[in-house]
Amino acid sequence: MALRSVTFDRQSETPPSQRSTLPDRHYWPGNLPCACLPPMISSAGRDARAPEDSILLSIPRFPIARTSSPPAMTRTRIGAMVYGKEISLNTKGFSDIHDVTRQVGEIIAESGIRNGLVSVTSIGSTASVTTIEFEPALVEDFRELLEKLAPVAQPTRHGSTWGDDNGFSHLRASLMGPGVALPLVEGGLLLGTWQQVVVVDHDNRPRDRRIRVQVVGE
Repeated sequence: MALRSVTFDRQSETPPSQRSTLPDRHYWPGNLPCACLPPMISSAGRDARAPEDSILLSIPRFPIARTSSPPAMTRTRIGAMVYGKEISLNTKGFSDIHDVTRQVGEIIAESGIRNGLVSVTSIGSTASVTTIEFEPALVEDFRELLEKLAPVAQPTRHGSTWGDDNGFSHLRASLMGPGVALPLVEGGLLLGTWQQVVVVDHDNRPRDRRIRVQVVGE
């Protein structure tokens, strides 16, 4: 597979004598669509450390995003790996809480990655991922707190505009955020004894939820 070498514009802020020591180059598949790169990219010659058919691009502090779904496993030039897989959940809504710690652990085991980071993200704007001690009393305490912060019966402009009455769902999800990133140490999530990874579905109806687990490391 042809690779492209990408360097961030951080080099321009560093004295020339120090630039060669900065670990700021990353190699991306040669089929990376140029359309997904920022408009300020300019050709900057060829990187001597890159393969013969690589192109060096200068990018001023913008992340690179793919326009299509990446493969399950990719490997960077320095040896780090990325493994991704989705969890499917049937939820009831109204801040229904599900423990997904076991499923996340199974995906980590499949990846073969031992040390790095694991991100767990809900795909959608009315669900969240967090950690909690997943026991019935605390689960109900947490749901009561969410009801105080964003009551189901609270009128919202969103509900009035679209007629779906789930403005509270979006508010709760925005307050909590869509996901978490956790350390991966020696093949396992670094969690406390009573700490579990949970998905909270805030919508006002049952849903089929997709949860993306991304493992990055070595």
